[in-house]
Amino acid sequence: MKIRRICFPSQETCTIEDSMIPDHPGQGEVLMETLSSLISPGTELNLFTGRHSGISDPQNKWAKYPFYPGYASCGEVKAVGEGVTEFRKGMKVFYTMPHASALIIKEEELIKVPDDVSAEAACFAKLMSISMNGIRVADISLGEGTVIFGQGLIGLFAAAFAKMSGAYPLVTCDTNQERLKLSLKSGADLVINPATENLGEILKELSISTAIEASGVSALIPEAAKILPMGGKLILLGSPHQSVNMNFYTDIHCRQISVIGAHENGSPLNPSHHCPWTKKKNIELSLALISEGRINPELYVTDRIPADQAAELYSKIAGRDPRILGAILDWKNLASSTTKAILEEAMAV
Repeated sequence: MKIRRICFPSQETCTIEDSMIPDHPGQGEVLMETLSSLISPGTELNLFTGRHSGISDPQNKWAKYPFYPGYASCGEVKAVGEGVTEFRKGMKVFYTMPHASALIIKEEELIKVPDDVSAEAACFAKLMSISMNGIRVADISLGEGTVIFGQGLIGLFAAAFAKMSGAYPLVTCDTNQERLKLSLKSGADLVINPATENLGEILKELSISTAIEASGVSALIPEAAKILPMGGKLILLGSPHQSVNMNFYTDIHCRQISVIGAHENGSPLNPSHHCPWTKKKNIELSLALISEGRINPELYVTDRIPADQAAELYSKIAGRDPRILGAILDWKNLASSTTKAILEEAMAV
């Protein structure tokens, strides 16, 4: 079966290429037709621009060109292989696979999407789970003063989960005024624009013990450490891909500051008594919170385009267009007539 998928053949180059997958799923496999996928403005941007640290690292075999981006998609089951028990034709499903019009995926890599959650909203579940993991690592207690640096998608979801965990006061910082408005809707008690306000003076008047760096801007890490009191916690939720220059003796060691990495890869693959929250369980909880109306990620959608126009959108994101936040790729009307015919045949089997 011919499909279409997004590729970064080289730095700052995006193409939509044809590829082939089997016409029918095999044992334990599911044929999915993608409805929507979400561009990750952090990971995908760093790979598109060549700033991802893995590109220059010979030990990293994943972050290399040609690269096939994407890890947040929602689609519809078109056919199931023998032995598949959890999924049936017509089901709406979330999967962490690259941007493509259709895919064959192992049953265990799929997650059911509640009927009342739209395909677009479901695409946000992966980024929500990343933020959720960061808040779990932060171990915020009721009434714990928390400041979050960066109100992109990861920071906005971190604010929502910090609020649910009892953070108070919850302060968020960003230089984008529109994102600060969304931050208030996400649960922030106070928003600060450091471009126009004195961040240090404002935070000095508050009881803040935890700082969450959610922007991935390396230069913010030492600044975040400095605003913390003795014994404070600094959570690195954003992925810093540049070196950090700071005095660990005066800024960390002498002040007993805890610096905690919160990359999602630290989540266990299998649940245990010590940590039951696997990546899959965090995604399932994210979808449940959307279903119950506790979080509405569609508030953050700023762009919705046909997937074959993705190259232009990646260029805008790389250019730091301040308007872009949640960028959805629409795959519903992309499939060729040949692909549609094969999908219809697969459904009849």
